[in-house]
Amino acid sequence: MNKSNLRTGDMVVMRNGKKATVMCGVGTGNSSIFRYHTDTNSFTYINKYSESLVHPTNNNYDVMSVYRLSDSIDRSVYGDAIFNPDKMLEYGTMIMSRVDENPTVDNSDRNDNIIRSGDFDINELKTGDLIVFANGKRGTIFKNIPNYPDIVRFHTTTNSFMPTTRWNGVNHESNSGYNIEKVYRAISGQENKIYNAIANPDLMENDDNLIYARLSNSTTNNVTNYESNEDLLAFFRGLISTMLP
Repeated sequence: MNKSNLRTGDMVVMRNGKKATVMCGVGTGNSSIFRYHTDTNSFTYINKYSESLVHPTNNNYDVMSVYRLSDSIDRSVYGDAIFNPDKMLEYGTMIMSRVDENPTVDNSDRNDNIIRSGDFDINELKTGDLIVFANGKRGTIFKNIPNYPDIVRFHTTTNSFMPTTRWNGVNHESNSGYNIEKVYRAISGQENKIYNAIANPDLMENDDNLIYARLSNSTTNNVTNYESNEDLLAFFRGLISTMLP
């Protein structure tokens, strides 16, 4: 297994036992990262590793094994496993295991933002982007997962998800509650470790990271947005009048 063979959604296990999800091409810097499953939302750049996935300065972070969802996994559960280390161990297949050697200093790293409100398409999004929907739910984009469609992985207790094919542009094909209202992206050139925010909606949902916001007077799935109670009452009065004998 080589570094160049890693794919978004793969899970790696380090020599020290820490687990991380591979996320390729995140943020405006197009960086690929290992996003650790830790309380601090830490990450490290994959490009610092050797091609054989050895850390340059800290053997505790050498990649010892890589898990990937198998081609035969039921598609109803694969989204549950993405970014969920316990489920990856359950459903995934170990595709690389390093023979242990000898262990040794800790390291981590730290990258233009144009807000749009007009035409936008979910297919423009990148792995790690955060979407806020009309119903208030939030989800992270995972793209280019081998043998599976691109998905929105919701931040819910049930680890629910949807394929991105359910959206036309920014509107959901059947449920306007899932129309896209805002999109946030890890922005290059920022101070601090901005990629800590990847897959952490509370950190990601920051005005500095906003790249798309729906205009407030737009329509969703051909459903009119009524601007006032009077407009809404007028609509219902008209509807009732057509039903009276």
